[in-house]
Amino acid sequence: MSKKLFQILTLILIVSVLVSACGTPEPATVEPTTEEPAVEETEPPATEEPEETEEPEETEEPTEEATEEPTPEQFTLTILHSISPDDAKAAVFDEIIAGFEAAHPNIAVEVELVPDDEIVVKAETAFVGGVEQDIILMNYPHLTENWIKDGLTIDLKPYLAEWGLGDTFYASAIEGYMTEDGQLPALPMEGYNWPIWYNTSILEEAGVEVPPASMEDLVAVAPKIRDAGYQPFSTGGSDWTGARFYMLMLSAYMSVEEVNGLYQEGGYMDSPAAMEATEQFVAMRDSGFFADDVEGLEFSSMNALFFGEEAAMMHAGSWSYAETPEDLVDDIYLGGLPLPEDSPRDNPVMFGGFGAKAVHVTRNGGENLDAVKAFVHYLFQPDVFVPFVNEAGMVAPVKDLPVDESAVPQLFADSLALPERTELGGNADSIPAEIGDPWIAVANDGFIPDGMTAEEILTELDALYE
Repeated sequence: MSKKLFQILTLILIVSVLVSACGTPEPATVEPTTEEPAVEETEPPATEEPEETEEPEETEEPTEEATEEPTPEQFTLTILHSISPDDAKAAVFDEIIAGFEAAHPNIAVEVELVPDDEIVVKAETAFVGGVEQDIILMNYPHLTENWIKDGLTIDLKPYLAEWGLGDTFYASAIEGYMTEDGQLPALPMEGYNWPIWYNTSILEEAGVEVPPASMEDLVAVAPKIRDAGYQPFSTGGSDWTGARFYMLMLSAYMSVEEVNGLYQEGGYMDSPAAMEATEQFVAMRDSGFFADDVEGLEFSSMNALFFGEEAAMMHAGSWSYAETPEDLVDDIYLGGLPLPEDSPRDNPVMFGGFGAKAVHVTRNGGENLDAVKAFVHYLFQPDVFVPFVNEAGMVAPVKDLPVDESAVPQLFADSLALPERTELGGNADSIPAEIGDPWIAVANDGFIPDGMTAEEILTELDALYE
């Protein structure tokens, strides 16, 4: 975290943190209850009167059961997350919290929900005031890459073996989270794939091949789709969804190594491929390829447009599979973004990996490790974790799950064919943390019709790296 951010947040916290801290529970230290000694004192009187021996026997059973719990100490576990109530995972997560509290009566869980685009500021603000939650469930990488260094979170690599989690995850999921210096910032919780969704019914009505064979064919279908009475392509030009589509455009025009280098270090204006991709993006914008008022759309309105069968195509991730209306599922083809003729790629591109939701343990969580360990163990038990797959269609980083193939959302099952149809684009999460949000803002400005030129977009992106 930059010194400037600490200074700004400290000024903000002069009032707000002190107020919020008043209601914040102590991390783990609670005075032990005196109820158990009281139970032990009642045992002698119970044996003195034969007529009442049955009552003490009834009280002994819960006492004996209670001794099976490892400790009478009471803990409070606090969790900050961004699982929206509209997300299919929300109901599963609520059930897991309830099940955990039932299985661990000595641990109370306090959960706070904030939107995806606010969770980083929320977490860092709380950290400056010393009142951050024990666990943060949020996406990794670029927004959190400095958290261990800054002291907000702890390295979890030592706990993989210590907590018996070494064989829990796919190796690729753990490797995707490891830093260059061998630290593990978080435990992967959610994988994802992020394809292009094609409404075959609308496209066939418009006389369009499904999927379009090339980038040139994709662009050419927009007038036909509009003539048929539909919007061509739905994405959120005012949030991260539209910015990621532009990133996918860049991935279609260059190799993984080249596009990852741009994301990490800049140099867009020096890349002929980046210029070609951005010129195509601008031409698509100004020719009506994107849905009307795309510059005002965001995640929810983008989905609503496609799910309402008003748009023929959409760029959306696996997190939306379970939300798809049942009567629409059979009309959806999942694929990649078609390639331009001179692309170095072999197949249409999409994003994918295990960099979605992950379990970050904070500094305060490090002081409350008994409760944190208990929650992590419970969460990653196969029978506890599997509803994320069976009920929410989540791509899981956890091995050996008892998945019910007949229960998973159909689109999730359909997505298993994506590796044969597509290849992965660059790692859009590798953009440096300090310019992540400004990068998205520049890309969003690029969606304003008849606005910035390709050269202006690339120049503004390069300026972020200076």
